[in-house]
Amino acid sequence: MHVKHKDELLADLAETYRVYSLSQLPMTSVARLAVQLPPNSRVKLRMAGMTAPLDTLLLAKISDTLALLWWAKSKDAQHNRNRPQSLTAVMLDKHNTAGDVQAFDSPAAYERVRAASLGKVRQEGADHGN
Repeated sequence: MHVKHKDELLADLAETYRVYSLSQLPMTSVARLAVQLPPNSRVKLRMAGMTAPLDTLLLAKISDTLALLWWAKSKDAQHNRNRPQSLTAVMLDKHNTAGDVQAFDSPAAYERVRAASLGKVRQEGADHGN
């Protein structure tokens, strides 16, 4: 069985209906439950290509506008410096490093990746004469 966005769907079903495994129910029942999930559920946001619920994005936009208005009245604005960063832009940035998350199936898998990363850092240091 292949389910697109399986992790998000499973998290939403567990949170909303206390269904902890997709094999607990027939797929038709899973589909019926998934359709009834709220619009701000993880799986529906992911399917829509959104990084945050609409109400959160609207609040971020309001905050951005207020920060920009406040900044516009400052001496920094006269010299075009220290412009406030847009929360909306950060939330919509698909290349944001906050999304760079790795998961590991075991402590041994983590240790292998960690050792490889530390080896690269040490090698780069040696290459630069450090």
